[in-house]
Amino acid sequence: MSTTPPSRSGLKNLLHAVVLVGCVPLVFYAGFALFSRTTAPGPEPVPPIIKKATEYGAPILENIIPPSGPAPGDAWVLELDRLKSQLEAAGSTIPATETQELQAQLERLRSHCVEWRSHVPVKVTPKTPLGQRVVRLAQAIDKLRQPKPNPALPFDWQAKFQVAEQSRVSDQKARIEQQYETDAQSRLTEHRNALSKLLRENRHLEDEVQRLQDAIAAIRHQAKKQVEKHARQMAYERDKAEIERLLVPFTSPAYTQLGTSLQDWKKTTEAQPLSYRAIERLGAMQADIAGLRTFAEIGGYPQLANPTAARPLGAFPANYENTLNDPAKLELIKKAQRLLKEHSQYLIESGKLLP
Repeated sequence: MSTTPPSRSGLKNLLHAVVLVGCVPLVFYAGFALFSRTTAPGPEPVPPIIKKATEYGAPILENIIPPSGPAPGDAWVLELDRLKSQLEAAGSTIPATETQELQAQLERLRSHCVEWRSHVPVKVTPKTPLGQRVVRLAQAIDKLRQPKPNPALPFDWQAKFQVAEQSRVSDQKARIEQQYETDAQSRLTEHRNALSKLLRENRHLEDEVQRLQDAIAAIRHQAKKQVEKHARQMAYERDKAEIERLLVPFTSPAYTQLGTSLQDWKKTTEAQPLSYRAIERLGAMQADIAGLRTFAEIGGYPQLANPTAARPLGAFPANYENTLNDPAKLELIKKAQRLLKEHSQYLIESGKLLP
């Protein structure tokens, strides 16, 4: 179909010329009739012979004198390409043996339209032989594209029952799992709430236990302090006579207090006993000879410096250069130092010594 013999081409051209010569009178007649109608006072119907001549001659004139614009074959090529695309789209579900012949026919028609691009009919119409072939191909492609009914198969009740049973079991399993999730979530929420409540109550009990333990510890500490204070008081009562006899220079109120050294006595506005910390700071509580000498100077010095304002000596020896050379006085000073060290806390608690 892609080439035409010269003899047939010549005959075709001759036929076109004959048709043209036969149509020229008809065209002139149609023009005269049209002119007559336009000049007539009213419209006249078109004669049937003119209408048929126009319908028959229009395609011939279009072939002889092609209109301006794209070649007529382009429209046919586009239509054939569209059918080819439909066939290729349907080829994935259709065996190749059913599409090969259609593809070959489409390729032959397309080659013909490309080769005779300017000689095919201008419009894609089924009224021409070419259009009829295209319509038949389109119908065949549409028929292939339509879904084919599955052939009737023998009823397999076992397979149907198995599928139905699997579906039922699957649905039942899904319902059970859903019910389990719902119940589990509800119980989990209840458990969390109960656990939170127990934790709060437990924290409250722990706080209460801690408070009771603190109270018990405080009571024990207070009781221990009271017991220890009572023990100190009892010890003081046992040594009270010796304390009042030997520690008078330390416990008696006066308007002087120890400073940074033995020569640094400070005046005060209130009469108070000596400060145990000041006595200890100067090293008077050490048990060596230096500590005893400092202790003897603190206890016996004020009487010599200012007898009218000094604290009374009691039985504590007055301080002289040879005081420690006297064994009896040395023993008294040592005993007074021991009593002051042993009973310092109770003497501070009872106000007989400053801290």
